[in-house]
Amino acid sequence: MCELTTTLLRACARALPLLLLLGACDPKDDDTAGTGGPDTDPEATTTGGESSDTGSSSDAPETDTSDTSDTSGAGVGPCYDTDPVDEPGTALDRHGWEYNGGFMGSAKWFGVCTIVDAVEAGAITTTLDCSADPDGPTTLTLEFVPTAPGLAWSPGQEVQVAYTHDAWSDGEYISMHELEGDALLLAFGHGGADGSFFEHDDHTAPVLLEENYDDCGMGGGQDSGLVVSVQFDVSGPQDEPVAMLQGDVLTLGGLDGEQYAVALYQAESGDIGACCHYGSYFDFMIHQLP
Repeated sequence: MCELTTTLLRACARALPLLLLLGACDPKDDDTAGTGGPDTDPEATTTGGESSDTGSSSDAPETDTSDTSDTSGAGVGPCYDTDPVDEPGTALDRHGWEYNGGFMGSAKWFGVCTIVDAVEAGAITTTLDCSADPDGPTTLTLEFVPTAPGLAWSPGQEVQVAYTHDAWSDGEYISMHELEGDALLLAFGHGGADGSFFEHDDHTAPVLLEENYDDCGMGGGQDSGLVVSVQFDVSGPQDEPVAMLQGDVLTLGGLDGEQYAVALYQAESGDIGACCHYGSYFDFMIHQLP
């Protein structure tokens, strides 16, 4: 009898954890599995930078933000609701200079120029004398609307200037770095891309811009009618990458304490009028803060 009682007690002890586990299961948990994908999650998340007034559409449909605990579809709302900036406020005048060598009329030029004048009147207009190089432009005029007032350069200063015209991707880029120390002063441009910005990293260094399709995905192909915002991961030499969407502005630090303002005017993927050369298009500006 004692042996039988002991056997029954041992069997009950082994079965008890299983019964407790089955009782804790809630079949309603299965109803939430598999949600939050790009086609189903309407939640909007914020990006790391300050958003400018032109960075989002006032006509965008309202979304349900009552529950933000699920981040599996992070970025989907902003990807569809942000609009490009209509008037970025950057302009480059090459004063008639054309570079005729290179593939399909593409051009890359590097040279030392002297700042002739720098006028701040809403927009900042900087005129450069680049005539020391007979193959380069005689004069360049760079204009941009700053994110904050003040100049980080002055007339008489010599600077390293880089210019790229990328006919393959409808791109044009200009940058200005200090001659001593190589710190970035100004860079802006626009053009097509296809998952990378690597050809133009020299223009933006030490600021790094990288396309990120993980959250927003990619838009449809030509004639699809589908366009989505492209997320850019932007970082400085001492900063972790920060997510930006078109219309965003943020500030990053340099190696020697300088501060850079980054404005992403356009970053879109999909049916953007491209043929087969690139799948996304972007327009950006970076300037050193005084």
